[in-house]
Amino acid sequence: MTSLRACLFLVLLWAVVYLPGLGSQEIRGEEWRRILPGRTMLNTGEWVVPQIGGKPYLRKPPLINWISAASFKVTGVQNEWSARLPSVLTVLAAALGMFLLLRKALGGKAALVGAVFFLGMAGVVEKGRLAELEIYYIAFTGLAFAGWLAGLMRTVGRWWSWTMVGVFLGLGMLIKGPVHLLFFYTLVIGGCWGAGRWRGLFSLAHVWALVLCLGIFSAWAVPFAQEYGKMVGVSAGEVLDYWKDQIASRTTSSSEPTEVEDESMPMEGFLTRVPGAAALFLPWVLVALLGWRRRDREKAFEDEDKRRLFVGLVWGAFAGWLIMMLMPGAISRYVAPLFAPVAILAGWFLTGWWSGNGGNVGIWWRRVLLVLVVLAAAGTVVFGVMLLGSHGGVAVLGIVMAAALGVGIWWGLPQDASLLKLSTWTTLALGLGALMVVLIDMRRVEIVKPTALAMRAVMEPAEGPLYLFRLGATPYLFYLPEDAVEVVDRKTIPKGKLRWMLTDAESFERYGARLQRDHGAAEVRGEFFGTWGARETGEKMLMIRFAGSE
Repeated sequence: MTSLRACLFLVLLWAVVYLPGLGSQEIRGEEWRRILPGRTMLNTGEWVVPQIGGKPYLRKPPLINWISAASFKVTGVQNEWSARLPSVLTVLAAALGMFLLLRKALGGKAALVGAVFFLGMAGVVEKGRLAELEIYYIAFTGLAFAGWLAGLMRTVGRWWSWTMVGVFLGLGMLIKGPVHLLFFYTLVIGGCWGAGRWRGLFSLAHVWALVLCLGIFSAWAVPFAQEYGKMVGVSAGEVLDYWKDQIASRTTSSSEPTEVEDESMPMEGFLTRVPGAAALFLPWVLVALLGWRRRDREKAFEDEDKRRLFVGLVWGAFAGWLIMMLMPGAISRYVAPLFAPVAILAGWFLTGWWSGNGGNVGIWWRRVLLVLVVLAAAGTVVFGVMLLGSHGGVAVLGIVMAAALGVGIWWGLPQDASLLKLSTWTTLALGLGALMVVLIDMRRVEIVKPTALAMRAVMEPAEGPLYLFRLGATPYLFYLPEDAVEVVDRKTIPKGKLRWMLTDAESFERYGARLQRDHGAAEVRGEFFGTWGARETGEKMLMIRFAGSE
């Protein structure tokens, strides 16, 4: 198969697995924290200091906020689909990039199978359909690893290899900080040990990569620390101390509360996070059971150097995974940067092993896959029929696309491509399973969206922007008017310009008289009770109409 045809094949598989039902669920989990600062950036023009709830947002660097803002600007709409579109496009870019970087180093078949494994890994399917941080961390770490591995195997030049490493690791720093460096360097050290090649690790090209990585991060971090320091009257060093605490919260259980704790999700214990972290690599982690046996490695790699390199990389991946799992503050999803390297290694090993066995090892796998595909399709149909209106079309679309691609690859690919066929069918089964989860979730009562839409419904006439006064960080804003303004200081609201305000009952009781003095008589048009997070206890929110003043 030519590189062009392989890329087209990956695009088709990606479209079937990742596009159906993409915008069907309301925003979930932490998505709103990633989306809303980007929306605020579009409204205010402040691109250096992310803000949410009218206050600076320090927990994460802003690359995902910039990406969300760009998606809203390019698509012209702000909804669940446009918020999640960059995530699925990142999955596609990572799969194509890893294939193109490694097709010479690993061979075209192995690189393609590795890319298919990446698209069909449980953790990637889960994270890749959400507007969340993890998928960018996964993609950037995977591309950095692919660029480095291509350089180690001398299919690209050393400087070009380390330049790619520096760029992608730097972008990863702008997503979530430096945690991905742990996984990248355990892989690099393992690979250098296995291959017996340490020179590249101590080269000027590697120094250049580190400079590039830190330079990309510093291009934002330095202006941010200065600007935020001016806002709150602290030094840049104190701002950096906050980030140190955030990193520490990922490695200890005694640090400041993290976002996970904010969402009332307890930190996982070692015995629960280990199986959870392993399950995210399914089904390809099962290949590791074959890779541990010497005779299977000999079938997979006739070349002793490649065999030793593979073993070193596997040990490096395992070391990174184990180190993270042993950290008291870790949870299972923190191992996400290993998804792409594990998919690449599994594809490389299994392609050679399959060829070494003459391809005559797939009969039971075919039967299991047939059962999985039938069950996933049946479940998708059942839950699709149960849904009302246009939602039923999501199930039909997913099944038709999966069936068309499945039949097409079975008849269109040559007989010696049986591994690619079976791995594609596995990925399709996972994709249908993910779609079934979406359909099941759509049967639940939505939490955030109905309340926010009810708030919008009382805004008649809807002149002027809606001001969210002292509400703090809240996901309701995503479904409120796009020009809504978050404020914590009433003096920042232009006098006589306020028409609509959403605030909590306590704040209105405290500041209502002064607000009416500046903006005219107030009329409560709606009372709403929180249905999410801290407001789930029934805290009252008020939609208020001001008469205006001259």
